[in-house]
Amino acid sequence: MSTNDSISDLFATAVESDDEDAVHAAVMALHRRGDSATLTAAVELLGDPDPRRRSVAADVIGQLGVPERTLPDACFDALAARLPQEDHPAVLGDLGIAFGHLRDPRAVALLLPLCDHASADVRFGVVQGLMGQEDADAVEALERLSADPDAEVRRWATFALGSQCEVDTASVRAALWARLDDADAEVRKEALVGLAERGDLDVVPTLAAMLDAEGLDLELVEAAGLLGDPGLFPVLTALRAHPDLTPRAEEVLDDAIARCDPEA
Repeated sequence: MSTNDSISDLFATAVESDDEDAVHAAVMALHRRGDSATLTAAVELLGDPDPRRRSVAADVIGQLGVPERTLPDACFDALAARLPQEDHPAVLGDLGIAFGHLRDPRAVALLLPLCDHASADVRFGVVQGLMGQEDADAVEALERLSADPDAEVRRWATFALGSQCEVDTASVRAALWARLDDADAEVRKEALVGLAERGDLDVVPTLAAMLDAEGLDLELVEAAGLLGDPGLFPVLTALRAHPDLTPRAEEVLDDAIARCDPEA
């Protein structure tokens, strides 16, 4: 499907088709149109009785005009008007995700009341909506959500707090340290990367053990390079013999080794 298709045809495919590829193509075409007529149609769909239709509308509004965003204030206003009226967990989650695409700091106050929602879908949407926001309330909410009962929520909240946020406080570090013992390996890795990005050298033994256990994980290798600690040199040099060492991986590994070389 393309932007040459009519708005009504694109929305019809997006909300009625059982073909996931066709739905994706229609929604992408609506994003790219980026005009006021598409926004008007999406806003109307936000009030539809069918939650699937409301979810599609939120998706379109959240990314209208990508890659060059269009009508961001009008898009924010439409989502903000719908949020207090919405009660379907999946749609609430999609509204949160849409706010996240807009990256508007005004969304923080709207999303905070949903941090403790019973649905993990909603809490996941809140995390997405708070992604990249660095005011105190948003950071505190991400700290709490990094300890969420749902693993997917924890993963994304820990990623948002550790790598998408530059705030470096004792409470942020404490939240990340708490996740180093998480049952989920991805959560542990996101926490470790976040601490490495803050130059927390106390994490070196944990990182060395994780590199030894996980093998050639480029995110962990890059984290080692950020720390530049000689204690990581042996485990990094051992990875040169890894059978899956690609040219790109070799480049990242050699850079980390150089940064951790005790003789450098």
